[in-house]
Amino acid sequence: MKDFSDPGANGWPKLRDSLQGKLLISFGCYAYNLSSDPDISVRRKAVFIMGTLLASSHVSNLRRPSQTEIVDNSNVILHDTTPESGVPAEPIHPNSHAANLKDPYRIATSELTLDAMREHHIAEYVVDSIVNPLPHGEDGEFREADLDYEEKAMRLVHTYVVTCSAELSNEHKNVLSGYLRDSQTKHDVPYLLDKLGLSSEDFKSLTQRLEQ
Repeated sequence: MKDFSDPGANGWPKLRDSLQGKLLISFGCYAYNLSSDPDISVRRKAVFIMGTLLASSHVSNLRRPSQTEIVDNSNVILHDTTPESGVPAEPIHPNSHAANLKDPYRIATSELTLDAMREHHIAEYVVDSIVNPLPHGEDGEFREADLDYEEKAMRLVHTYVVTCSAELSNEHKNVLSGYLRDSQTKHDVPYLLDKLGLSSEDFKSLTQRLEQ
């Protein structure tokens, strides 16, 4: 996560711009397409990744292992010596499940993601992508909103605004509120909630936060 936020990696702006149809060919470069998105799966994956990182559990109340428990040079975290035999246990290798259990801070991504979303105004980009869906398909032939993308994007906005108590700009609050009110006039409630991937409680809490 820290490497992802490094200015040299430019990771967050790349994820953000992929919501506008700037296709990520690889992590290192773009192919720009400002009028349509030839591969909607890229935006689906980008918004899903951000939503997952933002929803990661907080572990601020857990004790962080001391430097004596972490071998910095090798990036290998060692088990404590077993009291029964006095023999060190097998080393815990980086990127393993055991490493995450040893140091839960490794998987606590919510705070870092929230900071990055605020810095790069990512939530506002997500709102724009919901309210003004980009045509997709090889020739931009699909002009209706992609339901899978919209559900993932709305869940991300809900997590940002309600769960994390973060603020959208006033302009984007008004825009999203208007979009939701308009959607309520077009669709019955069960269909709308299913379309947005929200429960009735989620929908209510989101609309209330947008009105504050």
